Amino acid sequence: MSDSYKKDITEVLEYFLPIYEIMTNDTLCIVEKSERPDFICKRKNGELIGVEIVQVKRGHPNDVFHYKVVNKNINLHPEKSIDIIQSVIYGKSRKRKENSWKLSAKTIHLVQLNRVSALGNFGRPD
Repeated sequence: MSDSYKKDITEVLEYFLPIYEIMTNDTLCIVEKSERPDFICKRKNGELIGVEIVQVKRGHPNDVFHYKVVNKNINLHPEKSIDIIQSVIYGKSRKRKENSWKLSAKTIHLVQLNRVSALGNFGRPD
């Protein structure tokens, strides 16, 4: 896994941590960067928990190019967006059952939606 990718997903997690604290009245501290899951974190009670960043993208870059440039379709129908999100989460859930996955029963899937790559830009300029 590249250093720039790890930096990007670390930023996603750091954005999430204060929101997690507000929503759960609990804290998560990053213990280590991992591979499966992306991070091992510790709750304030000392319990370890995995956090996997689930990046949702609109599709293969060639398909996205075709939709946006050839068909001039920059918007993705909401139902298609939900299908993509569900498919990615399902795939990660299956991978979580593999033996190489740490803390498989205690992993948060943090879904990252990129405005342009996942759901289109909704007619707004970039």
